[in-house]
Amino acid sequence: MLKIDNKPKMFKKNFHQVKRKLYLAYIKIFKMQGPHHLVYHASNKLNLGLINNFIIYNVWKFPKHPEISDMKLIEIDPRKVDYYYLFSFPVKGKNAVIGEGKGSWDKQKVPLDTCILYRSIKQRFLREKDWKETEIYENSRERIKNGLGGWNTGTVRSMDKIEQKCDKLDRLFQDILNNGYKPQKYLFEHSQDPDVRRHTIGVRDFRIPKEIGIALDRKGRLIQTADGRRRLSLLKVLSKITDSRMKIPAVLYLYHTNVSEKAGGKPLKLEHPLVERTN
Repeated sequence: MLKIDNKPKMFKKNFHQVKRKLYLAYIKIFKMQGPHHLVYHASNKLNLGLINNFIIYNVWKFPKHPEISDMKLIEIDPRKVDYYYLFSFPVKGKNAVIGEGKGSWDKQKVPLDTCILYRSIKQRFLREKDWKETEIYENSRERIKNGLGGWNTGTVRSMDKIEQKCDKLDRLFQDILNNGYKPQKYLFEHSQDPDVRRHTIGVRDFRIPKEIGIALDRKGRLIQTADGRRRLSLLKVLSKITDSRMKIPAVLYLYHTNVSEKAGGKPLKLEHPLVERTN
């Protein structure tokens, strides 16, 4: 029997889907951030180092050689975080941009309500929907069916993995509801098998606590940054369910020059049990 190879057709279909996704992402950036920020994103995507570095260090004036103290430990009210980051530069890893910056970088933020993960968590826990009825589940099922990755990262390749993520969110929600929110330092110190890497994230030449990441824009508005969108989403929903206020630890990665004197918090130090130099 003659076998028909469908791989070229699948590749072509996936290519067009990825191309369309990229096109829609840049349209979103253009509408929300304007044409010059679209150029910044395109420059970063194309890895144009000289242009990127000029914008970051000469225009926005971020520190070229930041120290651990350029990041701060702060406390936040999750209810007051209404944006997440869509920066044209990295905020974690070896090339992370951290510390104080001026200019328009802080306009590269997106309302949290546009995040499919946050909307789906609200659908699950506020409206008490089954996970299979949520946006992120339906979107993931369709994408995986077409040979693409699912979940909000677009990297999960099977529905079994999607189910595992949903179960994990259910367990985390119940744990926070019953036992309260535990910062990474507490989890590390009370772990039966403590592992620094499980509770930290790599930023420049350091590992720092894997708390919810925050940036402050020119008006002092909080932008979720680098890590913790899942936990932040759960905490925002929990605060609505319990009608309670809470203060949780966070790491301030970036802040605008206009609010540098109001940023508050304590500079991160190497003496912290979850801070270490990696080079």
